[in-house]
Amino acid sequence: MPKIYLSPAAHGRDNPCGYDSACGENIHCNLYMDELEPYLLACGFAVKRNPKDRTGDRLKEAIAESNAWGADLHYVAHTNAGGGAYSLLMVYDQGTAYGYAEKLAARRREIYAGNVKISVQPQWDELRLTAAPAVYDEMVFHDNAKDIAWFHEHLREMAEATAKAICDMFGAAFVDPYAKPAEPAPEPVPRPAERNPLPLRPRSELEAMGDEQRAIFALLSGRALVPDEIVGRTEIPARRVNTALTLLQAQGYLNELPGKRFTAAVRFDD
Repeated sequence: MPKIYLSPAAHGRDNPCGYDSACGENIHCNLYMDELEPYLLACGFAVKRNPKDRTGDRLKEAIAESNAWGADLHYVAHTNAGGGAYSLLMVYDQGTAYGYAEKLAARRREIYAGNVKISVQPQWDELRLTAAPAVYDEMVFHDNAKDIAWFHEHLREMAEATAKAICDMFGAAFVDPYAKPAEPAPEPVPRPAERNPLPLRPRSELEAMGDEQRAIFALLSGRALVPDEIVGRTEIPARRVNTALTLLQAQGYLNELPGKRFTAAVRFDD
């Protein structure tokens, strides 16, 4: 399970945010990490995060914690100043971290209209003092009103893209914790038992019939046939078929339908 250390901006004096006067760089970077963390956990990563209240000159405590934990990636999230409109990914050198930054840049470009740059800048402590490969992400500019408004309105999309990039870095499958689970297939509705509306007669009456009458009655159970069809299916002579039909009808075992068609009028128990 790869270990991801999250290090949001932690300035002693927060930088103002052009989106909301009540916001600041520390605040919205932590909001972004709040969105990112559930994605990483759902994808199977172990996550440790620099606490929100560890601000000011305590950066080396975060670095020491990351190193002692044995992080596989140290991910830093800040926003920039100067009125620009681009993302800047900084790394210590062109080693492993640079490759990680390229994967993050590729995912960022899928959702962000501005340029996404990668720069080697070894002077930053979180790049030069961390044991793990580190990516220092200056996501957008907090003093560019349009840039920072887009960021605030797309925090979850930003976090999702970053989580996908981290999955790309470590060959992990992306899992969306907010995806609606597939609904189970509905239980099959049992079909009501078909009711036979014919009156039930004792089986002894069926057994008392002659062989030809019994064969003709069986043929007409569930179907209607004219005498010639009965002759053709049973090979009983027509005269004896007509006699059997007359007797069966007289005893209430058959009904005659229009077109001189005959069908069973009763059923016998098993």
